[in-house]
Amino acid sequence: MKAICFKFQELIVLVKSLPLGLRFFSLTTALLLGLTALPTQAAVLLDQNFNSNDGGFTVNTPLPYDGPWVYSPGTGSWTEAGQGPETGHPNTSSLVSPGINVPQTGPVQLTFVHRYSFEQGNWDGGQVQISVNGGAFTAVPSAAFSANGYNGSVLASSASALAGQPAYVMDSPNYAASLLTSVCTLGSFQAGDSIRVAFMAANDTNTRGNFQPSWEVDSVLVTLSGAPTLNCPTNVVAECAGGLTPVTFAVTASDDSGSVPVVCVPPSGSSFPLGTTNVTCYAANAS
Repeated sequence: MKAICFKFQELIVLVKSLPLGLRFFSLTTALLLGLTALPTQAAVLLDQNFNSNDGGFTVNTPLPYDGPWVYSPGTGSWTEAGQGPETGHPNTSSLVSPGINVPQTGPVQLTFVHRYSFEQGNWDGGQVQISVNGGAFTAVPSAAFSANGYNGSVLASSASALAGQPAYVMDSPNYAASLLTSVCTLGSFQAGDSIRVAFMAANDTNTRGNFQPSWEVDSVLVTLSGAPTLNCPTNVVAECAGGLTPVTFAVTASDDSGSVPVVCVPPSGSSFPLGTTNVTCYAANAS
């Protein structure tokens, strides 16, 4: 993953008038070096829209019921249908991602497109969970969401496995006509960590929501942010010495672990011709 800093140079030619009636061009030329940071791009760890296959996701359903998670090739999505008639036990099903390797230290973000319609009255719900390095799945908390997080909690008196916990409950906005894009931070991880994401649909013993399916996940995107920060100097002005002009400049970069190397093309100390030259600098986290 690289952070890119774009630079531009502009040569300014000045014409001076001298005394004693003498007039000629004085090639007193200033070299302006402007340095501007461009936005960084996050590294993609998992990108699945399920249009061509199930994405390697698996399903964990502790006790059988009518509507556990299933992959639908026709819609290119995963769906969970809840439970209508009484079963006498909680009806729970988790859609689990394949293992996702974290190649370098930094925060990991989950973006998923979905819609939901759980039983009215907050008896059922859906929750996003995470497992790190093979550990138990734990809830992604409400505070981790930056867009379209949980809209309530499952009733504490419900037979649902999520009783009393924050979750997606009842109906997503405009369920019949649109999908919802939710964004959350899964945490900050170390290089070499392996994580899995789960979408846990936790119904009580009976009764579906207003619409079907109860929960539909249309796409899942997992990205690693925390790219290096490039520190660009203020504008540098160098006087043209005639022909090529050597120019030096300093660009540094750092990430969560400290300073990281910077490569600039052309490098500092290069000789620049009259005209405009682009200088591109980049820094990469240690892998």
